[in-house]
Amino acid sequence: MSQSLIDFLGRNGIDLEWYHPLRWYTISRVNHRTHRKLMVVDGAIGFSGGVGIADEWLGDADAKNHWRETVVRVEGPAVTQLQFAFMDNWVKSRGELLTGLDVFPQVEPRGHHRTQVIKSSPSEGSSAVKLLYIVSIVSATKSVYISNAYFVPDRDTARALEAAVRRGVDVRVIVPGEFVDVPIVRQASRMHYDLLLRRGIRIFEYLPTMMHAKTMVVDGMWSTIGSSNFDDRSFRLNDEVNVNVYDEEIAQQMETMFFEDLAHSEEITMRKWFRRPRWSRIKEALADVLKPQL
Repeated sequence: MSQSLIDFLGRNGIDLEWYHPLRWYTISRVNHRTHRKLMVVDGAIGFSGGVGIADEWLGDADAKNHWRETVVRVEGPAVTQLQFAFMDNWVKSRGELLTGLDVFPQVEPRGHHRTQVIKSSPSEGSSAVKLLYIVSIVSATKSVYISNAYFVPDRDTARALEAAVRRGVDVRVIVPGEFVDVPIVRQASRMHYDLLLRRGIRIFEYLPTMMHAKTMVVDGMWSTIGSSNFDDRSFRLNDEVNVNVYDEEIAQQMETMFFEDLAHSEEITMRKWFRRPRWSRIKEALADVLKPQL
C-alpha cells in the first residue's frame, strides 16, 4: 500500500492497524501472518473467501489480469463467528476489545442452511484448517472437488486423498495454470503431481487466468469457502478463516461452478507429465526445498 493511500484512509476516519508489523524486536513472529479475508457490515452481513481489495478482483475471470475467485455472503449467527475472527486479529494488533450491541447486535437465525465458521491460527496450538480438510476428505463416499490457488499437500493430506480414491471416491483438483502470482508455489505444487497422479487423483490446470479460489465440495452435500490454501503455510503459519455449509442446495451450486471451471481447464495426464522439459523438473525440485515456507 502506498503512503498516499494510507494517508487517504486516515484522513477519512478509517482506523487502520498493521498485523505483526516488521520490527527488529518482533523477529520471532515475523513468519506468523494473517491471511484471513473477511468483511462484516453492521454485525449483520458477512463476506469471506479468497478475495482481496485490488485491481485483480475487478472482473470475473474475464481477462488475464482479472482472477477467478469465490466469495460467500452470510447472514445470521455465522456473521458473529466471522466478526469474532476479525476481533481476534484486532485485539492482537491494537489491544482494544470491542463490545456491546452496537458492535455485536442481536442476530436471529436466517434461512435453513447449517453454517459454521472455522478460524485457524498457530497461536491456538493446532491447525483447525488442516483438520477441516482431512476430516472432510476421509468422510467422503462419492466425490471430493477442490479448487485451490496453492495446492502443496503434505504427507497427511496426500494420504487422505489417496485413501479416498481407494474407496472409490472421485477426487479432482483445479489449480492455477500458466497464470499464477507466485510461480515458486506452482513449481512446488507440480513437484507432487507424479505422486498424486499415480494414486488416481485427477489434476486440472485452469487456463484463462489466475485461479485464486479456495473451495472444496464433498459428496454434493458439504462445502467450504474461505482463505485457506492447501499448503504448509495455511496449515501451520497463517491465520485463516473458512465458512462451511452443510446443505445440498449450496453444494450443488458449488459443483456447478466447479464443472464450469473444469471446462476451462486442461487435465494433467501421466503421459503429458513425463514429457515436460528437464528445466521444469529442475525448478520443481528447487521449489520443493522451500515447501515448509510456501
